Amino acid sequence: MILRITAEKPAAPRLSRREARFLDDLMTAAAAIAIGLSTWAVVSLVG
Repeated sequence: MILRITAEKPAAPRLSRREARFLDDLMTAAAAIAIGLSTWAVVSLVG
C-alpha cells in the first residue's frame, strides 16, 4: 500500500467553537492595544 503525502493544506480548516472564540478574543485585544498605542502616540506628538 502506497501512502501519498501532499503538502496541500485544506483551504479553511474548521475551528472548534473554543478556538474560534479564542481567536476572536485575541483579535479584539490586539485591536484594543493598537487603538490605545495609536492614541498615545497622537497625544504625545500633539501635546
